[in-house]
Amino acid sequence: MTGDFRPRLYHIKHEKELFQYFTENAGLVDEGVYRCAGIYANDTKVLFEKLKNEWKKDIAFRAKQLLKVN
Repeated sequence: MTGDFRPRLYHIKHEKELFQYFTENAGLVDEGVYRCAGIYANDTKVLFEKLKNEWKKDIAFRAKQLLKVN
């Protein structure tokens, strides 16, 4: 499970769009293990919360990048 590519999520505008991304991309990997965007959890609710936290981090990361360039 390690080494999975995790795409940046900063292009997602709001939480409703993030949930849509989650419903389209989350899936069962093994018995009791779910995955979405390279993130794993044993419950879909936990997985969505982890995805939401990573999404927020990606937005902050992208904002930092943009401020550095200018």
